[in-house]
Amino acid sequence: MSFAKAFQKVLKEQGQNIEVPEIIETDPQLVPHMYRAQVQPRCSLQFAGDRTHRNTWIEQWVNPREEDGKPTYQYAEAQDVLEKGYFCRFKVQFPYRLFSNCGQDSIFRPMLGKNGIPFIPGSGVKGVFLRYCKKSDRALAMRYCGDKEPLTQGILRFHGAYPVGDWAGTMYREDHATHYRLVDVVHPQENRQIGIDEKPTSAFALISFYQPKLVFEISSTELLSQEEWKTISLKLKSALGQGLGGKTSTNYGLPFVTKNQYDINLSLHGVGITPVLLTGEPEFRPNVFKATLRSHAKRLLGGCCHNQQDDKRVERKIGELFGNTQAPGKVEIYWELRNPSPQTDWQSTYDIRGDLHISVPNTDVEFLKCLIKFAYTMGGFGKSWRRVWHKDFYHQNPRYDKLIGCHWECQDSGWKHDISEWINDIKKPKQLSEFLKSLENVCKKYFQLREPEFLTWREAWHKKRVAVYSKIVSQSQVIELFHNEFYKQTQAIGGRKTITRQKNGREEKTEVLVVSSVWHRMLPIDNNQYLEIVTIFHGDRNTWEHQERGNQRQSFISNLKVKGLQLSWGQEPQ
Repeated sequence: MSFAKAFQKVLKEQGQNIEVPEIIETDPQLVPHMYRAQVQPRCSLQFAGDRTHRNTWIEQWVNPREEDGKPTYQYAEAQDVLEKGYFCRFKVQFPYRLFSNCGQDSIFRPMLGKNGIPFIPGSGVKGVFLRYCKKSDRALAMRYCGDKEPLTQGILRFHGAYPVGDWAGTMYREDHATHYRLVDVVHPQENRQIGIDEKPTSAFALISFYQPKLVFEISSTELLSQEEWKTISLKLKSALGQGLGGKTSTNYGLPFVTKNQYDINLSLHGVGITPVLLTGEPEFRPNVFKATLRSHAKRLLGGCCHNQQDDKRVERKIGELFGNTQAPGKVEIYWELRNPSPQTDWQSTYDIRGDLHISVPNTDVEFLKCLIKFAYTMGGFGKSWRRVWHKDFYHQNPRYDKLIGCHWECQDSGWKHDISEWINDIKKPKQLSEFLKSLENVCKKYFQLREPEFLTWREAWHKKRVAVYSKIVSQSQVIELFHNEFYKQTQAIGGRKTITRQKNGREEKTEVLVVSSVWHRMLPIDNNQYLEIVTIFHGDRNTWEHQERGNQRQSFISNLKVKGLQLSWGQEPQ
C-alpha cells in the first residue's frame, strides 16, 4: 500500500473523507517529531535544557482532547475477569511511578501500541511471574511458563499490561497551561557533591507513568477453574511486589509492600524543599533515599582505601550495592507514604510521613544499618540536606522567608526488623563520638583494611580531613554564622565562587555555584532538645578564602567554640 493510500485510510477512520494525491509535496517542518531522526537539529529529546522539541513531541504524542487536555486515545477502564474459562484480567494501582524502556529512541520511553497508547510487554510480565514462581514451586512454574531444559511449553499466555484512563498524567498550573506528569528526570550529581568531579552535571529526560492503574491480561491454552485463576492472579500480584519494569530499587514499579520481605525498616517524618520536574512542577521523589545512601557510602569508602588507585575499587563496591549501567544492585529500597494527600503534591515544600523499607543481603546488613544511621544523624535526605530547615530554626525579625534546608525525625515503624530505636540512641556528644568511631571500624571491616588511607575527594570521610562539632541545645546556637557576610562569601559556606573567563579579548568575571563543604544538623533528642552538629571538611583550605579578609576557616571554628560546640570526632585543621 502506498503512503497516500495509507494516509487516506487513516483519515477515513477519523471521519475525514479527503482525497490524498499520490505525490505529496511535504514540508519537513510538518513531519511530527516522533517520526523525525532523534538527532540535533531535527529532534532533541534527551537533554533537560532543550525543552522545545520535547514539549512538541509530547503534545503530538498525547494529542490532547480540547475539553479536558487528556489523551485522545486511551482505554476505558475494563471490569476484572476471574472465572472458569480461558482468560483472566485484573487491575493494579501503583502509588508512585513505573518505568519501562523500549530502547528505541534517544529518550527513555515505554513501548507504544495502537494510536500511541503505551503498554508493558507480556514478556516483561511473564519474567516477573516466572522468577517468583521458581522460588516457591518449580514444577508449577514449568506448568504455567514452560522451561528450556527439558524444552516444554507453558499453558499461560501473558498479554502484557496497559494503563487505563489518563495515562499521560494531565495536570494544570496556575497559568492554566497543560503539563504532563509522564515527563520524568534523571539528574546524577553524586561525583560533584562528593568532590570527585567539580564539573557541572547534566539532567536527562525520561518518560515514566505517574501513579498508573494497569490492567493485566492472561489467557490459557487449557480450561482452568475459577480457583486456579484466583491462584494465578494472586501469584502475579505477589510477584509484582518485587517490582515491575526498571529502576525498581528506587521505588519505581512497586505497587505495595510485601510483608516481612525487607531486612531493615524505619519510620520517618521529613520537611523540606520539594524537588522539581523538568516542567518546573515540584514532586517529592522517593529516589532521594537511594541517592543519599549511595553518595554517603561513597564518602565512607572513599576514606577507607589502600592508596589513591583504590577509586576503582570503591566504584565497583558501590556498583555492587546500588547498581550501575551493567547490572542492578543488591540494595532494594521502598518508600511507603503514610499520609498520601494533595498537600504532599505540587507544593514547593513537603511535609511527609512514611516507612522506609530496605532489602539487602546478610553480608551487607551491618554496613547498611550504619550507613542509614549516618545519613539520618549527620544531615537527612533530599534537596538541601546540608542545612537545617530554616523555617523552624532560623529566627529573625523580620521573618526569614527563603526556603533552605530540611529536617528529619525518626519514629518506631512497628515493622519487623525495625531499627528506629537504635537510630535514635544518640542523645549526647559522647554518644555521637562513639558512633562515629564504631562506624570507622565497621568500614575497615567491610573493606577489609586495618589502617586505611583516604582518597583526595573533597568529602572522603577520614578523621584527618573531617572535624565534627556538637552540643546539646534547645535552639540553634550557630545558624547565624552561616549567614555571616564574611563567611557567606567563601565557597565553604556560601557555595559560590567567581571565575574569570576570556571573552572577546577581555576578562569577564562570572559567579558559579559550587558545593558547600560544611554540614549543619539539628538532631532531635528528648524534651524538645537537639544535638546541634556541624561537620567541616577541611582538606581544601582554599575554599575558605575571602576576597578581602583572607582565610576564614579558623575564625569560623573559633566561633563554633565560642558558642559552646566541641570537637566530637576527627581532627581540627592545623
